[in-house]
Amino acid sequence: MHEAQNLKLEEKEKIQFFPLVLLAAIICLIPAIVYLGFVKLPQAMSEFLSKDHIVDFFAYSRSLWLHFLAALSLLWLVFKKAGATSWYQWILIVYAGFLTVSTFLSTYPEWSLWGDAYRYEGFLTHLSYIVTAYLAISIVKSRKAAKFVLGLFFASATFLCLVGILQFFGFDYFYGEFANRWLVPDSFRKLMPEFSTLMLKNAPRTIFSTFGNENFTGSYMAMLFPLSFALMIGVKDRTRYFFYALNALAFFNLMGCKSRAGQLGAIVSTFCVAFMLRHRLKDNLKQIVVLLFAFLLMVFVMDAYFLRIGRGRFLDSLAFMRSVNAVNKSLSRFESIELGRNFARVIFDDASIKAVANDQGFAFYDSNEENVPFHFADEEFMPSVFPGSLSEGQSASLTRALQNIPGAKSPEEEKDLFTYRGQHSVVVFPEDRLRGFEVFVWPKLKMLQIGRTGTIIMLAQTRDGFRVLGYSGNFFDTKPIEKAFPESFDRFANARGYMWSRTLPLLKNAFFWGYGPDTFAVFFPQHDVIGKLKIWRTALMIVEKPHSMYFQIAVNSGVLSLVTVLILFLGYLWKSLKLYYRTISESFCKISGIGLMAAVLGYLIAAFFNDSVISVAPAFWGLLGIGIAVNSINEAYDLKSLSDAN
Repeated sequence: MHEAQNLKLEEKEKIQFFPLVLLAAIICLIPAIVYLGFVKLPQAMSEFLSKDHIVDFFAYSRSLWLHFLAALSLLWLVFKKAGATSWYQWILIVYAGFLTVSTFLSTYPEWSLWGDAYRYEGFLTHLSYIVTAYLAISIVKSRKAAKFVLGLFFASATFLCLVGILQFFGFDYFYGEFANRWLVPDSFRKLMPEFSTLMLKNAPRTIFSTFGNENFTGSYMAMLFPLSFALMIGVKDRTRYFFYALNALAFFNLMGCKSRAGQLGAIVSTFCVAFMLRHRLKDNLKQIVVLLFAFLLMVFVMDAYFLRIGRGRFLDSLAFMRSVNAVNKSLSRFESIELGRNFARVIFDDASIKAVANDQGFAFYDSNEENVPFHFADEEFMPSVFPGSLSEGQSASLTRALQNIPGAKSPEEEKDLFTYRGQHSVVVFPEDRLRGFEVFVWPKLKMLQIGRTGTIIMLAQTRDGFRVLGYSGNFFDTKPIEKAFPESFDRFANARGYMWSRTLPLLKNAFFWGYGPDTFAVFFPQHDVIGKLKIWRTALMIVEKPHSMYFQIAVNSGVLSLVTVLILFLGYLWKSLKLYYRTISESFCKISGIGLMAAVLGYLIAAFFNDSVISVAPAFWGLLGIGIAVNSINEAYDLKSLSDAN
């Protein structure tokens, strides 16, 4: 009775339209932006990556729009003198302080300010997240305002889900004429008229929607699925039919992206919703059963489609069908490398090969230290590392590599060697000796590539002896790397154990202010060539993120900043649990409060295994701020209703 009266009075209240539109734009439009950016890199990043420019679709343009919208929001807050009115906002201010100090004291301040290439989650981006949450807490002061913003969010989410479903069935906006015409600027097309997004096409059909990666889709759906589920079973008006459809769309995307982190977050948070709305489950039992049947039917349709296009069984890719540990299916596994002044031994679990540099080039020895005769193949062969047409980044990497090789010429002079033009550099051993090893050599450079069962290793005799070629043309030895866990943990959660094990030791020097926002890649032990070869079968890759938002925050802005945001997250969840534990209300605002709590919980669970990314994080911080504001609205109405009753 009192709740209905209060709602009628509230409907006459005016909402602050401009800041609400800014908030809605951040959480609705930013996740949908896909546009090519051709970016000149700062000097430090250019040296690290051995390239001057990058081409990016999913982060750079988003960052520009996010910074612009957040700047407008901040100006509005300052103009309206919207000071902190809750402890949540003070926590956000403290977090902003840690980020500021971390950026100012970083070894790479410019890198920290803008963020890593392809990610752009530097200080300005994180400050934009904070402003988004702060703005939501400040302006969502009524149910009408909450409905306005959430309504636009659901419209945006519906669009993103439809994009994902079409993508799964091969109707992908990104690999067609639409992308080439509308997502690539004319200025870039003039530089590279032959460019097409088809050049970037990835074979496996997983749903990355507009987020750029299936894991990021999982993080988004971990919020959307429980939120739509709560409103589906909680509200009683006709809008519940929309949420039935949206929940089904979210489920399809959640399965299609194959993100186990997202699926785990969605499952746990949905059970939380079911517990909080346990009094409504019986009334919605038929609808829930129908929806579960629809979910089952979707999975079998996806499986049938995969079989039809020759992709194997979709069912085999589901979370409960896959091992938690990354499995190396090779019959022969890489073990180690021994390096000397004039030799290198590559050891697998069933065989080893030793290369010794001499005046003629190389001699090769087997596991028994017996010399193995060889000859060069009579045909040209393209190596897997340096293709015939070197890209700008590969050329820069080659330049750096050649600087460490005695007597090496410039990359232009050495290209013939690296493309095997006129060189008989494919090593052929007798059929019964060193079986399974593929060896390419550049005798003049004292450089060779050894491959076996998918593992590829580049080695060269440098001024310091034999070394392994790693990322960006750097040569590394095989010194032990500091790690937190035994090697058996490295394959946990698709090699996240490897990244976490090498990340934890970094926290010793990151307690107060960290290394700088989004500088993880430059401080991670990229020289761990043995570990990379065991996990990814190549030493050339760069680990640019820890695959955990919590490690990401701790390394980049400090352990204390992580503690700060954990207080914010846990404080909000605990407040929500107390507020809604015994609720029997069926109002949109109360049900939204439960759904927003579940959405935040789902994202935070997925964040144990997924990073914060600019394609999803704005929506999370916006929903977090709205959830805090909705809690305040519901708490105020509960107090008013209690006062009126007395």
